[in-house]
Amino acid sequence: MDEAIEECAQTGGLDHLKGKGEPIPIPDGDVLSSVLKQANVLPPWLELQHEIRNDLRAYVSSGRANPPATSESADLDAINRKISRYNMLVPTPILQKGRVKPDTAEEQLKLWE
Repeated sequence: MDEAIEECAQTGGLDHLKGKGEPIPIPDGDVLSSVLKQANVLPPWLELQHEIRNDLRAYVSSGRANPPATSESADLDAINRKISRYNMLVPTPILQKGRVKPDTAEEQLKLWE
């Protein structure tokens, strides 16, 4: 395989490639994060953050948050389980979020947006 690539390069088969002859850009900071960002790949904790935000929006817009229920619904339990998983995945404790209660769902939604 190496011989085939070398032969292609010697015969000019790679001359048309974008960036040929230019230095390779070295990203600032964390190299892995830069590569993932350029590939439009979100870390799992950010994907989960978006999912929780969307679930909270649906919960609040459905009116289940008002009036406050006496016990948490199954939907709110599922959201809180996701929040627990999110809190374990975030890279720093400062990003962790609290559980959502029926009477605080609207305020919590503001923290997730």
